[in-house]
Amino acid sequence: MKNTLIKTIPYIDVKKLLAGEISPASFLNIFHKYGFAYLYNLDFDPLNIGTQQFKMLQSSAQSFFDLPLEKKMQYYIGASPNHRGYVPVSEKGAYGDEKIRVYEAFDMSYSLPGTSKEDHQKLRGENVWPQEISDFRNTCESYYNQMFLLGKSLLRIFAQAFDLPENYFDAYTQHPPAQLRLLNYLSDPRLNGQEDVAMGAHTDYECFTFLYQTSPGIQGDIHRDGEFINLPVFKNTLLMITGDMMHFMTNGYLRSLYHRVINNGAQRLSFPFFMNFDFETQVEVLPKFQDFQAKDYNVQQKLPEKIVVGQHLLGQLYRDFPYLKAKIDMGDWKVPFSIPKYNLFERV
Repeated sequence: MKNTLIKTIPYIDVKKLLAGEISPASFLNIFHKYGFAYLYNLDFDPLNIGTQQFKMLQSSAQSFFDLPLEKKMQYYIGASPNHRGYVPVSEKGAYGDEKIRVYEAFDMSYSLPGTSKEDHQKLRGENVWPQEISDFRNTCESYYNQMFLLGKSLLRIFAQAFDLPENYFDAYTQHPPAQLRLLNYLSDPRLNGQEDVAMGAHTDYECFTFLYQTSPGIQGDIHRDGEFINLPVFKNTLLMITGDMMHFMTNGYLRSLYHRVINNGAQRLSFPFFMNFDFETQVEVLPKFQDFQAKDYNVQQKLPEKIVVGQHLLGQLYRDFPYLKAKIDMGDWKVPFSIPKYNLFERV
């Protein structure tokens, strides 16, 4: 399979976008055409996302991943009530093209104190924080809040592009399962080819993703033709890709980017932030896109009329996390809906 660099790279100046110097229609068209874009010029009030923030995040993550395994396992995600904490290499999901697992992670989400068991099983609650690293919590919470603010700001731009009131999505982002992952891809001699897969091909289950990464590795099937194209890395820049909820609401006008990570021969840190709606949010195709159908849309894969955001997310996490699958199968984690056999958005 031929892997090439993308020939045209879409850039978006976020300061100009939020100042109204880039129209919502132009913003929407970029993601319709590519499914991704690079966001730059982020270091201004109130976002203040710049070199210092990226360096601090990278340093804190590296300090945690450098801890002995027994220390990291004290924060094992399977021991948390609400899917937060350390994800070891052994927690291997069911991506078909991911032959071996060569990455570990630390997962956190929107912090909501005073929650019940029922709330926990809707992915609400507080985060788990390692005590060994003094600045870990402050660094991660600060970065999370910056990403969340950026996510809400861009949802307002999308709302305008969708012919909706600017604040349309505000009501659906009160306490969402919007997740920040610290990912550590390990150097492993079992992966020695340039096309060896480090993380299997998938779409992201949420609205969209902001990705900061320290070195190349991610590839996107931009045209849904089976050819994965290398997406480069740029300093102090976020790679933004569209996810399943945007795909569904726009009837495929925005496609959920099918992507994977390949081996680059060295350790690699990556920090995706998944912007999402509240767990109970029920989404449907928006009026603007009721009559849209992509030319290459796979009509054999019929999507439902409505989707509950949290049900879609949990249904996919069931595939990705063996500990969660075991809890759901044993009835310890209550799921009052049918678990899908696969993610429809990876097939349309």
